[in-house]
Amino acid sequence: MSHNKERIQILSEVRRGELEIPDAITRLQALSARPETPEQEARQDNSNRELHILRTGLETGKVIMDVRLPLNLLDAAERVGANFAPYLALIPSDTLQECLSIPGTHKLVDIVQEEKGEQLQIFLE
Repeated sequence: MSHNKERIQILSEVRRGELEIPDAITRLQALSARPETPEQEARQDNSNRELHILRTGLETGKVIMDVRLPLNLLDAAERVGANFAPYLALIPSDTLQECLSIPGTHKLVDIVQEEKGEQLQIFLE
């Protein structure tokens, strides 16, 4: 559980009367002294990153679709069965995991669909 969720849980227990204030203070101080796990730190570092899906027409260069999904909403988009599922399926999971650990912009997919006259690019920004 992340530190923020633990803090919220402690404060909720105080509000419901399940925990005394001095005990809550002690638990919150202990929580602040404990470092975040590397997984939680990585998740926080990625909180402002986005998956950028860009579809353009080959002949005209006109943008057909330009969508930016914050990474923290990516799981929600998959669960709701959003229109992005076919695009997300094109991203190799190992490539995505590798790029998540490296800061910066990464091109994950670049496909030219000549029969449709479109180019599909997916970036991690």
